Amino acid sequence: MCDESYNGWANRETWAFVLHCDNTIGADYVAELVSGRVVSNDSDYDLGDHLVDVVGDMWADDPPAEWVSLMRDDVGSVWRIDLCEVGRYARECVSERV
Repeated sequence: MCDESYNGWANRETWAFVLHCDNTIGADYVAELVSGRVVSNDSDYDLGDHLVDVVGDMWADDPPAEWVSLMRDDVGSVWRIDLCEVGRYARECVSERV
């Protein structure tokens, strides 16, 4: 089995997704997107799944915003994103906001 980790994340797709969230939409907006779910004690997987779904819906806009297109192109395979890692990132965004 080969190690696919990338810059401290599970793989390149997870890293790219979080990088774009941090640099483009920002931790405050990420926290806003998941804050109600964090309060309900969702698992990291569920939080990550929710955040990827919300951003994925933006990818389907016609035409998508420029940052959305860049993110989609950089991430590539959404199915490879580690949802638990994204959920932990989202949880950190919420805790930093408080």
